[in-house]
Amino acid sequence: MYNEYDIRRLHLELTTKCNAACPQCARRINGGPINKNIPLVELTLSEIRAILPVRFLENVESIIICGLCGDPCMASEALEIIDYLQTATQKINITVCTNGSLRQEDWWINLAGILHKPSSVIFGIDGIGDTNQIYRRNTSWDIIMRNTRAFINAGGLAFWEFIVFEHNEHQLQDSVQLSKQLGFSGIKFIETERFVNYGALVPIEFTPIFNEAGIQIGQLRPPQSNDHQNPIGAYLQKAANEFGSIENYLNSVEINCTAFETRELLVTAQGFAVPCCWFGHLYYMGYENGTLTYLGDDYTLYEGDRNLLLKYNGYEAGNLKKNPVGKVLSNEFFSKTLEESWKKKKITCGKSAICSLMCGRLSDQ
Repeated sequence: MYNEYDIRRLHLELTTKCNAACPQCARRINGGPINKNIPLVELTLSEIRAILPVRFLENVESIIICGLCGDPCMASEALEIIDYLQTATQKINITVCTNGSLRQEDWWINLAGILHKPSSVIFGIDGIGDTNQIYRRNTSWDIIMRNTRAFINAGGLAFWEFIVFEHNEHQLQDSVQLSKQLGFSGIKFIETERFVNYGALVPIEFTPIFNEAGIQIGQLRPPQSNDHQNPIGAYLQKAANEFGSIENYLNSVEINCTAFETRELLVTAQGFAVPCCWFGHLYYMGYENGTLTYLGDDYTLYEGDRNLLLKYNGYEAGNLKKNPVGKVLSNEFFSKTLEESWKKKKITCGKSAICSLMCGRLSDQ
């Protein structure tokens, strides 16, 4: 698939910890109880130095420091790690993704001094004032505003990403104006793809919002405007109708792996190396009454992917804390079995369901 010197894009998860309780994040059950299948861990500076030595980073062009489930600013040595990565080679473009509601002003001033433009911070802010806290629960608007000002005023390059929901779509224009006033270099409105049950691959009308006791206290709904609705739910529904079932559709697509084409690698907070975030989530799935589940949904569709991953790139073979990156990328998962799965005819015969869903295209598209 690729070797350690091929990697050009690195997706780095520093921690699974987060101060927020977002209803559509896998770290919590609908923003309520903690997902017990996800360990609360973080990478240290010494581990990063060992996992990502300078000789490896010399070939890397960009690093996105984000999380499958956590906010990188929660990592104890986040600032020191970012400093190491930025100084490893001057050509690396680093992007840090955060909700912005962590740390004191001086931390953000120091971060602005560490990051060399075009390296930047993306602040995930989904509304103005209290509206932001409907999704980004447990965050503080005042702290976010304080921290964004501190970072931008210290010379940091900042961008705003705004996930559009029904409850905040009336604030889009006001957000554009506020982003300019604060000194953001741009604002992007995100059409969320999370109003889909990825176990059954069907669209859902809403996501329930739970408190920590697991009691529903509200609902999260997609925007009413078609301009900001993600088309994936409707597309999957149409594909299932046209092919007779969603599995027939997945069997029909040809896989062109985006991670392979862009030479991307994801390193999780536990130190696992996988091609993309979709495979990263497989480590966090578990069995309930003999059925593979994720956040309470039946994920049997991905059982073949998970078995393949754990057999050839499991908790030992795929762990960069225990193996150098070159050895991991030459294991059977990366060098043979994953790519072979793309050529299989059916999911039931070993074709990757994840790759078919995310990187599959019909031959006439």
